[in-house]
Amino acid sequence: MANRRELMVGAAAAGTLAAAPVLAKPAHKRIAPHASDPKAAAKLNALLDDFMQRSLKRSPETATGLGLDTGALAAEKSLLDDRSLAASARDKAENFRRQKELAAIDRRALSGLDAVNYDVIAYVQDVQAEADRQFDYGG
Repeated sequence: MANRRELMVGAAAAGTLAAAPVLAKPAHKRIAPHASDPKAAAKLNALLDDFMQRSLKRSPETATGLGLDTGALAAEKSLLDDRSLAASARDKAENFRRQKELAAIDRRALSGLDAVNYDVIAYVQDVQAEADRQFDYGG
């Protein structure tokens, strides 16, 4: 009678054998059939970097919490987030601006992680925009 250990070893061996044909291919042939358009991917990555920089400037507490309050962001170390109604209105406008900037990138030109990154950011921006439309409250 087989014990659990033998069953696990057998299952692992079967899994390895099942994956053998795929693993026998060189790594570059196991990648998705088409890659992102390099220009679209570069534009997306630059935009996401810009989003992050603007977010860090908007939230010095986040910059400090992430340990990024050095160099160009060193001044953020001594600041607190602006939680005023005016700042909340600016945040809402910033979100709509980001949606437009993201929509300017052709989603169909992206694949793999580039497509995932685009979809995640688009989803977050869309959810925030819907909340901003439905509710009038601070950040």
